[in-house]
Amino acid sequence: MKIISAITKDLGENFQVRRILPSIKARYVGPFVFVDHMGPVSIQTGKN
Repeated sequence: MKIISAITKDLGENFQVRRILPSIKARYVGPFVFVDHMGPVSIQTGKN
C-alpha cells in the first residue's frame, strides 16, 4: 500500500481541486484516470 499526497490544481476561474491521480507514484494507474477532491466551497449569488 502506498500513501499518495494530493497536489492542488486550478481548473480555471480559480476553481481549485486537490488531485490525487494521476501521480508519478502510481504509474500502474492509467494517465487518463483522475481522482480529485473538492470542497467545501462557498459560491457567491450570481456566480456559475
